[in-house]
Amino acid sequence: MKLNVALAVFFVGWPGHSLEHNTASTELMDMLGNLSTYRAEFEQVTRDLGGDLIERQVGRVVFSRIAGLRWQIDEPFSQVMVAKRGGLYILDLDLEQLTVANLRDLPDSAFALLLMDASVESIARFNVQYLKSADKGLDVGYVLQPTGEESVFQELRVYFLEGVMIRIEVVDHFDQQTDVLFRNPKANQVVELSEFEIVVPEGTDVIGDVTDRDPSG
Repeated sequence: MKLNVALAVFFVGWPGHSLEHNTASTELMDMLGNLSTYRAEFEQVTRDLGGDLIERQVGRVVFSRIAGLRWQIDEPFSQVMVAKRGGLYILDLDLEQLTVANLRDLPDSAFALLLMDASVESIARFNVQYLKSADKGLDVGYVLQPTGEESVFQELRVYFLEGVMIRIEVVDHFDQQTDVLFRNPKANQVVELSEFEIVVPEGTDVIGDVTDRDPSG
């Protein structure tokens, strides 16, 4: 299964024990931990080392700490990814295929896991420092580098405005950069549990770990 970079991000080398690292890690963990729910529209753009466009996607994201995470791509194709109750469901409507996997199979560096957990153990998988941004419209930013060898990216930068996540930038191991811009973000508002259900069309092929897994519930 090819892991979409967005999920790896959503579903970094500096010394790891400096005072700045400890403070930045704690603050980032607190900011993520304060997000009980989150929803936004997004535009995701991936460019190569030379700045040429590789891919552009638009869609929406919905998160609830008690219910799960939904990452929905609307263009240029239709795909829904839902992480909940230890399971990961990826419905590709164009391919008429549902892939079912276990969240524990995701790399430890997946930012989605950090968002869903926001624990000391999760943040310890990254070296974290403050990020100075030239954009005065951003309140605060952090740069994360995974400490594990099997990471899905080199570096991740996450930006907040008034405590709400508004942008993520990821550099992978091929020096390609993916920028995710969140529009109309809403934090800590009511999110319907139906957002984390997947309606699987009749005739859809199901592959992967299907034991005791029901994407509709």
